[in-house]
Amino acid sequence: MRKRVSRPRRFAAVDNDAIDGLPSILSIGLLTRLIRAKDGDDVTVETLSNDYDEGEKSLTKAMRALVEDAYVVKFKVQRATTEIVIEDGKEVVKRGGSWYTTFSVDSIPFSAVDVTAMVEEIYAEGM
Repeated sequence: MRKRVSRPRRFAAVDNDAIDGLPSILSIGLLTRLIRAKDGDDVTVETLSNDYDEGEKSLTKAMRALVEDAYVVKFKVQRATTEIVIEDGKEVVKRGGSWYTTFSVDSIPFSAVDVTAMVEEIYAEGM
């Protein structure tokens, strides 16, 4: 019997129902890219359109499909207090009252119960 040494993850797993049920191949590709992103990555339609051949309009349409089918849940959150965040490796001051967008993504659609738990978590963080 041989045991292989654990290796770093080299792939993103996408549920077959997402692959079969999403309306476009671009939506499937975008879902895969979002699943692969690390927490804190600057993943927006604008940044992705700079990195890939697809334009912002096409990516926006694909993102809308992911949101409508509940694979992506976005929240626009207003900061309660001034805070320091790291952007591009540098500390940046974000004033209280400023807004940011956060999202959750999965290859299995989120339920209303999942979204309620996300909202409760955001409130618990005091954001």
